Amino acid sequence: VDGGATWAPLSSIVGAWLIAIDPQNPATLYAAAGSGILKSIDGGATWTATGPGLPNSYLSQLTVDSASNVYVVGGGQIFRSSNGAASWDALAAGNGSNSFISSLVIDPSDSSRIYALASVLQSNGTQVVVLVRSADAGQTWNTVHDPLLAGASVTNLVISAAAPSVLFATAPNGLHGPALFRSIDGGDSWTTIQTG
Repeated sequence: VDGGATWAPLSSIVGAWLIAIDPQNPATLYAAAGSGILKSIDGGATWTATGPGLPNSYLSQLTVDSASNVYVVGGGQIFRSSNGAASWDALAAGNGSNSFISSLVIDPSDSSRIYALASVLQSNGTQVVVLVRSADAGQTWNTVHDPLLAGASVTNLVISAAAPSVLFATAPNGLHGPALFRSIDGGDSWTTIQTG
């Protein structure tokens, strides 16, 4: 309650590795713990299990958009709940067990616009990282083909809250060492702003 100056335990929740806050209701929290997603509606004092529909696998991403939709990544897929995590629907992005989605960001000014980084296992055993983008809340997806990102082991994606058309991507193990990329047109094109 004081911007992180002091901290206090709120409940007995153990083993949570992801947490997200509903921007429309800061008392509503979601956490990845155990084998699923837990929900709190009292600022973390108590927690309950959420509804069915998620895979029994490691959950790597958790976020809530400006319309209170909850997104979870697990088993190479993106899942969305539009009813407060009472149930979950799988979206079209990802490639099942052959992919790993390392980053998921949502435009804070337009919750229908979603970006994801997917590392897809090829038939020859190599991994290729691709940027996919949706303009309809995950119903359909398009791959962003940019020569600068091709071959760069991009692992993280960040979107600017002040200017949502600006995105940053990091590649800690790129072809020429660590690199930071920027797009100012919603991911259509990218430039390198730092390497090494």
